[in-house]
Amino acid sequence: MQSNGGETVAHFPIHVDGVGSEKYEPLSIEDKHGRNFNGNDCEPFHSDNYNSLQLDAKNPLSTANVLKTLFFVLVWYTFSLLLTLYNKSLLGDHLGRFPAPLLMNTVHFTMQAVLSNLITWIWSTRFQPCVTMTWRDYFMKVVPTALGTALDVNLSNASLVSISVTFATMCKSGSPIFLLLFAFAFRLEAPSFRLSGIILIISVGILLTVAKETEFEFWGFIFVMLASVMSGFRWSMTQILLQV
Repeated sequence: MQSNGGETVAHFPIHVDGVGSEKYEPLSIEDKHGRNFNGNDCEPFHSDNYNSLQLDAKNPLSTANVLKTLFFVLVWYTFSLLLTLYNKSLLGDHLGRFPAPLLMNTVHFTMQAVLSNLITWIWSTRFQPCVTMTWRDYFMKVVPTALGTALDVNLSNASLVSISVTFATMCKSGSPIFLLLFAFAFRLEAPSFRLSGIILIISVGILLTVAKETEFEFWGFIFVMLASVMSGFRWSMTQILLQV
């Protein structure tokens, strides 16, 4: 933390484009071109990095990159599934085993904070903060992202008290709908017929899922759908936070 022109600022690993004026760069899922970065990035650029960039440009879909991506996706799905089943085993049957879902989420977030700080401390040269962020930016961008994440996780676990894992997972598949709606609202995406068709197809799938649910529980459904809304909000805020 330092004083910059009489204003107290905090250091965070966030890329800020300019001073005072901010610009959100749209990231369309239909755009096949990547984002162009300017020369203000603070990470040192060495000849080894240049050679690796040349190799990636020549062969962006190399076998190593594909296998690494598939590995991370598989690990994410595996731990996400195990965590959901674990939460259901504790919170299912109306809090039969653990009567404090919010406390359990607090423990989860505490462990995430500890592990994140440990990783940034071990690889301090890689995750070194390089730009400044004002407290106004912090409360306008970081805090809403944190609140959206907390509400997403808490509402998801609260819904598992009364609904099945299968039904909750199918309802949470509606998160891309709200993600696109928030992206339209924040001008991160340009509306198109293709994206509207994606929203329509997912919506129909969720309606069929709800209609075929034999053990429908109203509040569990409300909680999981609110969690989907918060999921779309927090990922849109995450894009704003990382791309500004």
